Amino acid sequence: MLDPDGPELKDKTPEKKEAYIKTLHKQKRVEVATYLVKAMLSHQDKNVLMVPYALTLYYARITTTRLARTCTIRKLNDQ
Repeated sequence: MLDPDGPELKDKTPEKKEAYIKTLHKQKRVEVATYLVKAMLSHQDKNVLMVPYALTLYYARITTTRLARTCTIRKLNDQ
């Protein structure tokens, strides 16, 4: 959890705080996507794949067909 009064955001303007938080969010999405892709590649022969992870603010939707595999990562409050 990011502390709004912590050293990372201290003395930053609201615009810089928002940009910093967006950067962290993007990095976390890449981290989660990388984890999921590694799991998907290691179990390519399966029709169903469940990938647990300990990130409570994110969810993943994995679709598997014979032709393609897709993975969507979103924050829980994203529409």
